Amino acid sequence: MYVVRAVGALLLFAACTRTDMAPPADSAMPGSTVAPTAMAETAPRRGYLMVSPEQLVFRSCGDTVASSIIDSSNVLAEAVAPFRTGPLDSLFFVFRGDEVELVSAEAARGLVVRDVMRLSPESRGCAGTPDDYAFHAFGEEPFWAVTIRGNGISFQEPDRQGPLLFPSVPAERSGGVVRYQAVSLTPDSTTMVVELRHAMCTDSMSGEVTNHVAVVRLGSRELHGCAREGTG
Repeated sequence: MYVVRAVGALLLFAACTRTDMAPPADSAMPGSTVAPTAMAETAPRRGYLMVSPEQLVFRSCGDTVASSIIDSSNVLAEAVAPFRTGPLDSLFFVFRGDEVELVSAEAARGLVVRDVMRLSPESRGCAGTPDDYAFHAFGEEPFWAVTIRGNGISFQEPDRQGPLLFPSVPAERSGGVVRYQAVSLTPDSTTMVVELRHAMCTDSMSGEVTNHVAVVRLGSRELHGCAREGTG
């Protein structure tokens, strides 16, 4: 089971590449203002999101300085809502966003969230290495997983003694959907089609939030789940 939420609002700042643009002051932390300059960032950011009733604060892996999260779209707030009532006070968070300077705020830096790539209560977090795949799709009931790398694609499920392997194929991109179609390297030549739609998706077993919804067609089977984008 998985839950899907649209992420179109997260792309509010995606098209903004001018360095003289900044989000409105009222989208920042209460009692703070945003400086009139912003620097566009495209590389994924990895770290921990500290959750409290009043604010969201991000600390990058290996960094000692915290940054206030500016979530003017409120989509991140929706993703975080289920965790506010639990014992967790921090989540492993991977996202793309723009850095801005804040004035009169507890945190000197602010980050405008553009794309929530991963929000997870269960992971190795900063102790793990950046993901070296293009995409990792997964689903439950029963469990299955597809990992797409530059040197090939693998499909795994508990009933198989080993992964079903496919050669590397180019991605087809259209209208926010990434599509892969490949034929297995086994004698039965099984065809697999993987379609990844850019939308917020929540795995009901782990609670992990990702930024792609996955549909996998393996032979006559159709599997549904979530997918996370690699950061390596």
